[in-house]
Amino acid sequence: MNIEQFTKSLDQYGAQIESWPEPEAAKRLLLKSVQAQKLLHTVAAIEQAVQSSTVIAPAGLQQRILAQLPDPPMSIWQELAALLRIQRPWVPITTAVLPLILGFVFGIASPETKLSSENDDAHTLWIFGDSLEHTNMEFADPQAIWDEERTL
Repeated sequence: MNIEQFTKSLDQYGAQIESWPEPEAAKRLLLKSVQAQKLLHTVAAIEQAVQSSTVIAPAGLQQRILAQLPDPPMSIWQELAALLRIQRPWVPITTAVLPLILGFVFGIASPETKLSSENDDAHTLWIFGDSLEHTNMEFADPQAIWDEERTL
């Protein structure tokens, strides 16, 4: 092992020579080279300083740092909500009730719900299955069926 290989292994594996792939070759180089000994001593000192230098932040530092951060930019929806003052209690209620009201209005105004004059006496049942195909079934007046069964 030469000094370049020693330096690369030192950078890669650290000061613990026993964990290196070729520890015996590194130990032989350390016996011969003063430069390798200085490098090993420097890296060992750095590793020890890094491990022992646990610093605990002073109390309140996190709050001071967070207080200095700028506010995140508001999205367009947050700006609209701020303009409409969405905190008012009537807004969630209106938001919940409005679709129901519109559903009833559009359902009543739909031409499919109005019976034509041709089949005023017919009762219509609409069935929508999973394939969303429309099936129209017509039934007689339930009172007429009841009267017919009673006469039999």
